[in-house]
Amino acid sequence: VLNSEAVVSTQSTGESDSDNDSGGSELYKESSSASKQPSFWMGTQNGFVVLHSAVEESGISLTRVRLKDSILEIRYIKKQHSVLVGCADSKVVVFSTKSATGVGWDVKNYRVVLLGFTSILAMPVSVITPVQNSVWLGYGGNIAVLSLPEMNVKEEHLFDEGERALVTHMVPVGHGVWVACRFNCILTLLDTKTLQPLQQVNMEEVLKPVSQSYGFTTIIRISAVLCYNNLLWVGTSQGALVTIPLKSLSPSNTAYVTEPPPTTETTPMFAMRGEARISLHGHQGAVRYILVARYKNEKKHFNTATGDAGKRRNECTKIVLSGGEGYISYRDMDAGTLSTIRRGRIIRGFTDHCHMIAWDVSGPSTVVS
Repeated sequence: VLNSEAVVSTQSTGESDSDNDSGGSELYKESSSASKQPSFWMGTQNGFVVLHSAVEESGISLTRVRLKDSILEIRYIKKQHSVLVGCADSKVVVFSTKSATGVGWDVKNYRVVLLGFTSILAMPVSVITPVQNSVWLGYGGNIAVLSLPEMNVKEEHLFDEGERALVTHMVPVGHGVWVACRFNCILTLLDTKTLQPLQQVNMEEVLKPVSQSYGFTTIIRISAVLCYNNLLWVGTSQGALVTIPLKSLSPSNTAYVTEPPPTTETTPMFAMRGEARISLHGHQGAVRYILVARYKNEKKHFNTATGDAGKRRNECTKIVLSGGEGYISYRDMDAGTLSTIRRGRIIRGFTDHCHMIAWDVSGPSTVVS
């Protein structure tokens, strides 16, 4: 939730809406209070952007608008107080608040930004990430940079020339952005000013020493990425989670790192591959997401001067959540059992239900364990 606006992108369940918005289901009955309520957004495969109330328990949407192609990504840009919607036809749709009042979303009057002017084929906009005073967009194997507040295409960069390349992960840290593509095992750190690569980390090489003991039987691919608490969190297609410490200087003792030019960057953003830690807890299937969550924890503080219990205080605690199919404890199983589970066979005591793992990151030097 950001400034009372939660932004979520989902896929439809296959039930198509009529092309005519009038008349339709009661689930899409527009509410007159849409401009005043906190809302969350959903995008559907058939091109609808739907706003629902974030405070009322109601199945009726506040408002909706239909675009020309599938909705793949929705991102709230806090600095601009705008919502960017990535579509499958190389277009980004920009929604803003109503200019007259400054509150509420004007979903009827939006701006369309076309990416890839030199390309004949449409490429899906798969990821949108705010980076300092700009917004980075991944579409196909390309990266586009939008300027703020104009929302104009400032620069376009070819990241991967592969025919099936699709940029799916972009995580900013310091003056760099960690980028990864679908069906790929390599993480690349790009400079935010030049978009040139500063460092690369091959996750297959990171996991190679434990591949046999962890029962990895297929090619490893990156499925989720997060930078938090001076750690690079990486989820893989095998269900394993890895944390790599981030430093302010580039390591020079590994062959898997492209040495960057001299830099005065003090924010930790370079990955220390040799210090990677692999969690003993993971998922049976691919790690679908890694994110940071906050919750308030009420605690009593003891007054050492008087010996009395002090007032209750609400402290904000942060945790990292990972989600995926099933759960595996590598500590309790041998390689043969793990390989059997990964081949999809039914093992007593295990299910393929979705699981979420919570990681305590309250400590100063958190590593997954």
